[in-house]
Amino acid sequence: MRASTIWSFVGTACLALAVTPHTMLAQQSILLRYHPRAYTPVQTLTRSAIMVTISEGTGEAADPDSITIEASWLESMTQRVREVRDMQYVVEVSIDSTRARRRPIAGVWRDISDRGMRSARLVLDDRMRITEVEVTSTDTVATADSKFRGLAGGLELVFPEGPVAAGESWAADLVLPLKGLEGLEAETGFSGSAELIARSTVTVDSIIARAADTLVYLQVRGNFLPTALTEAPEVVDAAMNISGGFAGTLIWSTGWNAYVSGASRALVTLVMHIGVGELASAATTIRVDVTERFQIRP
Repeated sequence: MRASTIWSFVGTACLALAVTPHTMLAQQSILLRYHPRAYTPVQTLTRSAIMVTISEGTGEAADPDSITIEASWLESMTQRVREVRDMQYVVEVSIDSTRARRRPIAGVWRDISDRGMRSARLVLDDRMRITEVEVTSTDTVATADSKFRGLAGGLELVFPEGPVAAGESWAADLVLPLKGLEGLEAETGFSGSAELIARSTVTVDSIIARAADTLVYLQVRGNFLPTALTEAPEVVDAAMNISGGFAGTLIWSTGWNAYVSGASRALVTLVMHIGVGELASAATTIRVDVTERFQIRP
């Protein structure tokens, strides 16, 4: 899939998110800060659509007889501020429910096993920097799980040091889960538990002042840092190289102290090599196309 396709999607998402009443007034600049009130819950509903294509070989040598699998996620996540400690916020994040399905292209949908309710406690400062992560549920969940490190559709976005105006940008490393391979272990031999780090640029599209709060429209795009996983597949002597990029839009609300809506698309290519030397098999290429939309529930 070409990069122009990504930006076609993002352009549509930006247009949909940018429709605002004419009574709103543009603001020159804003200092983005996280100042939530204690015990205030924010519930986010996320919808994800994933397309996974698996083929033998790489590049032009890839086998045209590939396997394509669709998957979809509907997930509810709640954030609740448990404690405020002098510009530090203890936030409990829980994944309340997940509905996930998968099917071969044009086949019959089947449910993916739910991992159950999970929760974690994070400590953040006023720039949304996470200083501590503690898993609090009884389920076995890695503390590095991106679902608990990010508070906006799986993104971990650190605010800039100073004020920003419309058209200005800042750099941020975003942490995203390698979503889309859960439930596909049989086809890929990969558990899908890894994080991807994206070297990204965040640009302020516009700032809209309202009576109750201010809305900040953000555009985000980035490329994943080259990643090599040597222990990801559940097989011996296997390695996987990961590359790709993503783009998206977010709306930050100062009244909610949260991202109230957003949309993103990520394209990831994974090349897996099994065996070494003369025993090495042909490389397997896995292409993952993930689109995601989220919004808070009032």
